[in-house]
Amino acid sequence: MRLAAALLLLCGTHALTATGPQPVVWSLAGSDSSAGAGVEADLRAFRCLGARGCAVVTALTAQSTTGVEAVLETPAAHVAATIAALEADLPPAAVKTGALGGAGAARAVAAFLRRAPPGCKVVVDPVVVSTSGRRLLDEAGEAVLVEEILPRADVVCPNAPEAEALLGLPPGSVASPADAAAAATALRARLGCGAVLLKGGHLAGPRAADVWADAAGTLWLAADRTPGLGAGGAHGTGCVLSAALAAALARGEAPRDAAVAAKAVCAAAVRRAAAHAADAPGAGPPPADVPATWPDADAAATFPSAGLDPPLQPFPRLDGPPMTLYALAATAARCAALWDAGVVDVQLRVKDAPPAAIEAEVAAAADYALARPHARLWVNDHWEAAAGRAGCFGCHLGQEDLAALAPADAARLAASGLRLGVSTHCLAELAVAAALAPTYVALGPVFGTTSKRVPFAPRGLDRVAAWRRLVPAGTPLVAIGGVGLETAPAVVAAGADAVAVISALGGDEGGALRARVRRWRGVWGEI
Repeated sequence: MRLAAALLLLCGTHALTATGPQPVVWSLAGSDSSAGAGVEADLRAFRCLGARGCAVVTALTAQSTTGVEAVLETPAAHVAATIAALEADLPPAAVKTGALGGAGAARAVAAFLRRAPPGCKVVVDPVVVSTSGRRLLDEAGEAVLVEEILPRADVVCPNAPEAEALLGLPPGSVASPADAAAAATALRARLGCGAVLLKGGHLAGPRAADVWADAAGTLWLAADRTPGLGAGGAHGTGCVLSAALAAALARGEAPRDAAVAAKAVCAAAVRRAAAHAADAPGAGPPPADVPATWPDADAAATFPSAGLDPPLQPFPRLDGPPMTLYALAATAARCAALWDAGVVDVQLRVKDAPPAAIEAEVAAAADYALARPHARLWVNDHWEAAAGRAGCFGCHLGQEDLAALAPADAARLAASGLRLGVSTHCLAELAVAAALAPTYVALGPVFGTTSKRVPFAPRGLDRVAAWRRLVPAGTPLVAIGGVGLETAPAVVAAGADAVAVISALGGDEGGALRARVRRWRGVWGEI
């Protein structure tokens, strides 16, 4: 639970969807003759996230599933000609660099980066040596990488040995999570890049964890290790991770959200590789098997959680009827009116009141709930007033509330018996929620709303559909923000289990309120 008390995450305002203009992403990297890594893996990752992939082949490798036998640098003039051809017709929204082959190809790439289109995102996978130990970039090329390419990166994606080399540390220095976090932070400061995503595959531990470092601090993203693969894991995971990151950035995701998407795609590719590892051709590790699209129907199984620890023991699940209409109320009296009108789930949302007044409203609402067997009372923010109080069914916390929880308070909340609902607006916040295993996950604002000022553009129906695939089955998805009776059926059809409403239910007048509640419940066929 302490991992949920991270800094408030920086989230984007764009949806990762399959609609809208298709962004172009380039891979400037080597070709893998076994098609497990390099540009071949990059193009699969680009396609998975809905981007149009293009390839600038900087090196040709002679390799199999067991290792690299030879590397041939692409002539610098040909690299430059390829870049020029693509620039004229398919300018990139993002580029990913990988194995550059040699100094000539590296200089051609560096020359392009100096004139790249405004807003073009640059992701650098600083590949110098292959996993099997073969050098993929000569020393002169490495100098170009360090001096001319890395300083222009928005995100650098080294593994532990690469981070050690870039920092001048002895091999084996990055051996623990603390080492990795410190190295990522130091590398970002040294390079002056926007962020570093240090791949943790070389680190021991029950979870495959990568650490992100940016101006706001560090964020661990972890997924369970996949059984069924040998010590070599799956081939090309580093390529998939950095390429997926570039594609997510090209689609408009904020950097942290793009990192979450990349980690999720990579974890899914490893899981898919393990599923057929026994039958995979070749004597070496199978290639990372990137899904055709993401998020797909299996995406929740490999969605990462924020932090190093496994997700908590899940908060209690719902018992009784499913969540559908979820009404928000500012007073205990309003809660009672909503329950009497036929609503089951009501959230008490008291704002800008002194502690004594909040305590009194929670107590009154709990008493009203106890008198109504069908009533489920959720308390917004003020979980301490709800903990241990008969009549309080659960609490709802926003990301700011989670970040403010001290470890001792987090432990008390987990042990309180309360159900927990969590607000999310972006992928980074959903990763925080995944670490908590809450009772329900809320997403908003779905549409424009005046009920609450939030620094997020409307999420839209595509994001609702994506969230339903990312939130585990059995965990209700609550849509909130700007949803009216006319738009609610489309929101539910997109994947929301429940819709949270405030003003859409009107005032407390008995007969009229009951009629409005009946119409809303009809969205789910409950009347």
